[in-house]
Amino acid sequence: MWRSVTFHVFIDIYTPGDVSPSYPSTTLQNYAALQRYRECHPKQRPTLASDAKPFANSHYSRPSFPTSEDSVCVNNGFVFRPFDSTTDAWATTVLSHCDSSKLCTFILPKGPYDGLQRYLARTSHASNEVIAN
Repeated sequence: MWRSVTFHVFIDIYTPGDVSPSYPSTTLQNYAALQRYRECHPKQRPTLASDAKPFANSHYSRPSFPTSEDSVCVNNGFVFRPFDSTTDAWATTVLSHCDSSKLCTFILPKGPYDGLQRYLARTSHASNEVIAN
C-alpha cells in the first residue's frame, strides 16, 4: 500500500494538469497466465505493464507441424515497465511532470523582502545575484 500512497502524493497532488492515458497491450493485473499466482489489493495503484502482446496472441501460439523446438520454445516478448493503473499512464511519464516546488516553498510575506521570493523557489541563480539584489 505504501507504493499506492506514494503514487497518490506524487501524481495526484504534485503533478499539474491532466495526464494523457496510455494503452499497454498487457498489465500484470490482467495477464491470465499469472493471475492464480498473484493476489491484488483492490486499491493497488502501481503495477507493471508491457506494450508487447502476450505469446498466446502472437503468430507463435499455433505452430504448424512438423515444427522445430525453436519455433515452439520462444522467448517471452514482454518488456514490463511501471504503470499507474489509476491514471492509465506510464509511471516514468507521469513522475517526470511531478513538481512539488510550489507546495513546499516558504512564501515570504509582503514587505521589503518579498522581491527575494524567486530565490527561494529555485537554485538556478548565482549566489552573488542574491547578495546584489
